[in-house]
Amino acid sequence: MPSMCALSVRQPYAELITTGAKTIEVRSWRTKHRGQIVICATGRWHVTGVRDHGKIGPLGVVACVVDLVDVRPMKRTDARRALCDRADCDSSLYSWVLENARRVEPEQVKGALGLFYINYSPILVASLSPST
Repeated sequence: MPSMCALSVRQPYAELITTGAKTIEVRSWRTKHRGQIVICATGRWHVTGVRDHGKIGPLGVVACVVDLVDVRPMKRTDARRALCDRADCDSSLYSWVLENARRVEPEQVKGALGLFYINYSPILVASLSPST
């Protein structure tokens, strides 16, 4: 089983990344890593997120695989894509730009702080869009 880089994100934000509604993850640190990362939903809800978006998505599981394409200082214009208030935008924070979210079969996982590695082979969930 391949080792993949992973990032823990609290719900409902992990689910919002999975659906493509959140395309910027805000962190206080940067990384040089680019490419695929596994988004792992933590075992706890983010209180502010629940108030704004409801209790969506399972806890303590692998949620999706995304492409991390850029990490840069946060700009006020990132607020909409990060699903945060413009007042929360701070140039000391970093915008992790995410693309191409792919939902995977949920699998129990123990998260960790920072980027970490898990032995994981993603099983993509078929798209629910109508076939042509």
